[in-house]
Amino acid sequence: MRIIQQNTTILIPRIFDFEISADQSFGYPYMFMEHRGHSLPNNLAITIPSEHHPKVAKQLASVFAELQNLTFSRIGRLWCGEHADQPVEVIAMEWHATPGPLDTSLEYFYSQKQAENREAMALHPDDPDWLTACWVLKTGLTHMVVEDRVRDPFPLCHLDLHYGNMLFDKEYNLTGIVDWSSAQAAPLEQLSVSPEFATFPALSDEENQPRINLKNLVVESIKEIERVQERRPPLDNPDVGITLQSNLTPLSFYMASKSAEITYRQYMSSPRGSIFAGKMVAKLIYEESVTWEQLKEVYGAMPLF
Repeated sequence: MRIIQQNTTILIPRIFDFEISADQSFGYPYMFMEHRGHSLPNNLAITIPSEHHPKVAKQLASVFAELQNLTFSRIGRLWCGEHADQPVEVIAMEWHATPGPLDTSLEYFYSQKQAENREAMALHPDDPDWLTACWVLKTGLTHMVVEDRVRDPFPLCHLDLHYGNMLFDKEYNLTGIVDWSSAQAAPLEQLSVSPEFATFPALSDEENQPRINLKNLVVESIKEIERVQERRPPLDNPDVGITLQSNLTPLSFYMASKSAEITYRQYMSSPRGSIFAGKMVAKLIYEESVTWEQLKEVYGAMPLF
């Protein structure tokens, strides 16, 4: 959190004291921080009155834009020493199938998805529907990854940026972002993921529209910030030149693309939900041109590993 406070204007609660070890007098890890407002009870688009959406969108866009510009040379967790007073370094991830640190977005997405596919197929061996779903999710990676973003710089990603971790006052001013426990350097594609902008198949078009509208407002606001934002070198490698960064695909462009929705469906899927996620991703990729049965004819008996 100190990295964010020192390098961005993102509002986060001030930390008065913390301990990450249980080996101290209190006996448990703890964090003592200031109160900055309240989280909302549900999705932003449906909880916040529509007349406040433009203001909220600009505030969210500022968070995304600053995270996009706070970058690192590799993919992984950030470590500044036990007391957060050392130079930042990128270290291995705790949750990922290939802890790293990693050098490319391809490694990040591919190794994690294949690990999840192995778990799914262990539960449903030789099932053609499950095998097809896993193949769709595997090949879907080619529709997610941005070629000019395969290597660094990698932005800081919150990894859990939803309404429960956003604090607002009574006038819907964003007063803080909390729970940075999973934050790490990750691909730009990962930064685009937020449940706040997701649509749901079970909802009608009318019910999904507020989410779409809010996302569009956020994307346009990010685009405005990107036009004037000065690029910065990776925080862990400040001597690197930034000339080539001006030509990289920006977050606003990616968030507005179908690829971002595929990335969301991939990231939010679990091994036990592979069938549902696979059919969702297949629909996004092929629309009405290819049926599930046709995909099953191709992938239903093809070795996955």
